[in-house]
Amino acid sequence: MLRTLATRAMSTATPFTGKLKHPSKRAAALMQQLHVEEVEKSLSRNHLAKFNPGDAVEVEMVLNKTTNKIQRLKGVVIAERNRGMASSFVIRNHIAECGYEQKIFIHSPLLHSVKLLKEKFISNGKKKVRRAKLYYLRDKAPRFTTV
Repeated sequence: MLRTLATRAMSTATPFTGKLKHPSKRAAALMQQLHVEEVEKSLSRNHLAKFNPGDAVEVEMVLNKTTNKIQRLKGVVIAERNRGMASSFVIRNHIAECGYEQKIFIHSPLLHSVKLLKEKFISNGKKKVRRAKLYYLRDKAPRFTTV
């Protein structure tokens, strides 16, 4: 990524006549453009269903790149974080009366697919979820987050 940035910077040896005249602003614009390209490339590789907080999902992840064993995780999405390449979501489930949460990065090469099992899982499809972060489900009964 830095090599492509350097080659782009070297190829524009002529004076820049655009809006961004200061070199640091020009470099920031190039980095932002590279960041957008990486996100687009990553989204074309992954099979992601559209989901929101409060939905029940099934996530397939590769355990190791060497063994290619796929691990399936089910859970309720309790948080979503949109930050370009650092975008992630948190799922929560209960197994054997023990709650667990896992943060999953959307653009991770280990993420295989995300399937939507049920929309609005925490209200059985009756109510719209009105929060972006459902951290209050940590204190609720396990039936709200058991998939």
